[in-house]
Amino acid sequence: MAVEILTEIADAVVRLETAVVGLGLSPWLFLAVLALACIDGVFPPVPSESVVIGVASLAVAGEGSALHLLPLALAAAAGAWAGDALAHTIGSRIPLDRLAVFRTATGRASLDKARRTLATRGTTVILTGRFVPVARVVINMTAGAVAYPRSRFLPLAGLAAGLWSGYSVAIGVGAGYLFRDSPGVAVAVGIVAGLLLGLATDKLLALVGARRRSTATDTDQKEDLPWTSPPCTPLPRTSPHTSPR
Repeated sequence: MAVEILTEIADAVVRLETAVVGLGLSPWLFLAVLALACIDGVFPPVPSESVVIGVASLAVAGEGSALHLLPLALAAAAGAWAGDALAHTIGSRIPLDRLAVFRTATGRASLDKARRTLATRGTTVILTGRFVPVARVVINMTAGAVAYPRSRFLPLAGLAAGLWSGYSVAIGVGAGYLFRDSPGVAVAVGIVAGLLLGLATDKLLALVGARRRSTATDTDQKEDLPWTSPPCTPLPRTSPHTSPR
């Protein structure tokens, strides 16, 4: 049953992607890109990256021109920013402290850790999370749930959306130039390259996170070693000419 549902979702995603790319470079296409990028901010199966990459490839290798790249990038960035803001809003409406899973000691510790991470490394987490489809939804909703300031989140989300949009368009342009005489191949190669880079980014972030956790654990263990004693307090000096009483 679960496999059939996943298969149906995958087929629907492919059909949606094909339909949007098939719009060509009409004004409706840019509206569709904006809408998909926004929905992708709260529902990861929506193929926003692949659509942006595919359209950028077509603009270079197929119909259209490089002039279409700017409105494409702006539409993608605007939709991504709106989707991330929506995810933050949804997260802020979730009363985490009232949920049973977060009333336990482990749950409270998880929330405290999320708050500390966003407080100390919020910029890095939000910027890099935008490039990992599922992670960005989790991060943005968590930011809202732990009351990460919206005045700080929105500018960071806007910067992340702009970087993500430029990155996706750049992949499509590269594939379009490499396979200029075969627009279909350019679109396919661009989409595959985007997926691989997304997976590589996910793995890299996981490795960096694991190394940081390992370093923190080693530091804590070193501080708690049983043979580690507090520094000795030096005894007061006595003058050599002072005779004991």
